[in-house]
Amino acid sequence: MINFININPVYSGIYKITRSYYESLEDKNIEAKWINIRFDARHNFSEFINPPLYHFTQLVGNGYFLNQLVNRFLKLNTGNIFSILTSPDIYVSNVKNVLYVIHDFFPVDDELSEERTEKVRIIDKIGTKNVFNYILRNDIPVITPSIFVANIARNKGYNVITPLYYKKRMSEIKRVRETVKTILSIGSNDQRKRPDLVIDFLNSLPAEYTFIRVGGDLSTLHGKEIKPKCKFEYYHNLSEDQLDALYNRADILFFPSEKEGLGLPIIEALIHRIPVLINSKLETAKELDYGMGTFIYFEDVNDIDLETVYDKRPDFDGWYKKYSEISEGQLNNLVDFIKGR
Repeated sequence: MINFININPVYSGIYKITRSYYESLEDKNIEAKWINIRFDARHNFSEFINPPLYHFTQLVGNGYFLNQLVNRFLKLNTGNIFSILTSPDIYVSNVKNVLYVIHDFFPVDDELSEERTEKVRIIDKIGTKNVFNYILRNDIPVITPSIFVANIARNKGYNVITPLYYKKRMSEIKRVRETVKTILSIGSNDQRKRPDLVIDFLNSLPAEYTFIRVGGDLSTLHGKEIKPKCKFEYYHNLSEDQLDALYNRADILFFPSEKEGLGLPIIEALIHRIPVLINSKLETAKELDYGMGTFIYFEDVNDIDLETVYDKRPDFDGWYKKYSEISEGQLNNLVDFIKGR
């Protein structure tokens, strides 16, 4: 039995990636259990922390700050069951019985988003750094969502078992372009995701386009004003079905991020047979580019020629075949590690 212990919100990319790991192991006939220990998910996790503390948290509430406080400053007792922790944000009492998923190193290496409060900023800077050091010091094995992050982790001295890609079945929908040209943007307002470029691109679009934004609210970005000439739609915290519906409406994914542990929207767009207009500085894009026309790189949003982008005819099936071969090999590496425990 393997416990997947999750502390991520269900609408996050991290949740979706690690949930796909869990489902993939089930497909390999490895018995696994998904356990959610987020306070705001209202799941009973008294089996992991003592009852008085559990009842106290229910009394106080389910806020983000309380999640961070408990996850990062108390030790989780996983018992004798091998457990995969879906985020490097929590201590464990039995270091020989766990494997961490490290998604990226940005909370440790970079400045945090300006949107966060000062209290959460302190928790993130102190808590995350300490847990990362705890994993490294105890030589706890880790997996990562990309080869890019795996290489960084190995260079930092972490015991990386394997990178492991997000797994999802290819859409069978053969896309029929809508009359209105529709461009999709997905991401938070973290600085590394370049929301300023999203606004620049949105403001440059002609009236005949529709631009859909999912995630960070662009109207809250300081120093930038939204002045779209095109139709603009904004959504937040969507269900899987709602997000799929937006992918099926879109012609192109606009993805200006400069740093990603994987870049889940890239994978989901290609699985939905949508080409990606992507920042040339993004390293993870290079490992996912198999030369099949799925990516259109840009360095300056002012130089993007949309007519050229729309003329592209990517080989999505060829891309997915290559991606699946790589991810299946990665999954087998994890299975071999688990069976060798």
